[in-house]
Amino acid sequence: MNDMTTRVLVTGASGAREDVDLATSPRWTAATRLYLVRGRLARSKPITYDPAVAARLWSVSEQLTSPATEITRQAQEVVR
Repeated sequence: MNDMTTRVLVTGASGAREDVDLATSPRWTAATRLYLVRGRLARSKPITYDPAVAARLWSVSEQLTSPATEITRQAQEVVR
């Protein structure tokens, strides 16, 4: 492995530790939209805080995860 690869790789236990800490530690109870990088708070790119982008992502996600809704609409159109 080269030096760059060694810096990026973490063990499964180490990577899971951050997730477990965020999910269970009382210090994060009131926190939202946060994540950790190597055990420290980090912010994502500014676009991830844009309400219009969030609304569009929600809409597209609903469409992709609720295909029965679209099928039902198409079936209703055929019946009419």
